[in-house]
Amino acid sequence: PDKALQDYPAVFVTPKQAVRFQNGGELDRTRLRLPADAPIYRVYGGDTFLGLVEQTPDALKPRCVPHNS
Repeated sequence: PDKALQDYPAVFVTPKQAVRFQNGGELDRTRLRLPADAPIYRVYGGDTFLGLVEQTPDALKPRCVPHNS
């Protein structure tokens, strides 16, 4: 599914951040290396696509977190 979202920059998170994100938690911008200034980012835990976040002044807020069956 992330192939359709290639226009959005990718950000990679740690395992702890991945759990937080998958549970709907915001990500602290200061703890991530953002590749560019963009309104939306693709989020990856290792090689696994986790979803999309929206950048706000304070954090990266989950916008789409697909559920794995």
